[in-house]
Amino acid sequence: MPTTPRTAPVLDLASRTPLLEITRDPSPRSLPTCSTLSVDTGLTPPSGYSPKPIVMWLNSRKYSPQAIQAISRAVEPYVYLLGDETAASWPNDGRYLDGTSYYWSTQDPWNNSRAGAAVSELASLVHADGKQWFAPFIAGYNKQLMGGTCVERRGTQTLTQLWQLNSATRPDGWFGISWNEFVENTYLEPSKRYGSMYLDALSALIKKAS
Repeated sequence: MPTTPRTAPVLDLASRTPLLEITRDPSPRSLPTCSTLSVDTGLTPPSGYSPKPIVMWLNSRKYSPQAIQAISRAVEPYVYLLGDETAASWPNDGRYLDGTSYYWSTQDPWNNSRAGAAVSELASLVHADGKQWFAPFIAGYNKQLMGGTCVERRGTQTLTQLWQLNSATRPDGWFGISWNEFVENTYLEPSKRYGSMYLDALSALIKKAS
């Protein structure tokens, strides 16, 4: 039975443009649904990237290059397709994508000495191929109640540190993780606990960079 991709708004902070992200594994049978979805969203195409809406395919790196090629060909007339890749997977998959980010919801600038290098290596490969690189950022991560790990928010320090760290990769855009992922506690959406603190902090970072 064909699956319908679930979509969620993502904020491209460079252009203030909503994006779409494919968050359920698409199969060839679901491609017509993907195409219809991308055309009927009513989103304003972001200037500077493409006249087509941007779609990010989460976990694209877990598919074979053949599958990525087939899906890319099917949706190419409708969307600007970003992958979710790493430095190890991009050399195989990048030719079929318009660009990529990396859904690294546990990027830890405090306890992982490779936090910056891993992203920088991927960005260099993407730019070398003439493709678009969307740097990720998080405000924090906490999945301890489900047996996972934690990247402390430290107020807005983690957000600020990762923004500065990943700015060194010369991103063409940014990918925020996430708007309302409350299970992993990466959410940026205003809440009773934090108010609009994280959107205010992002606004300040964007203005400082512009």
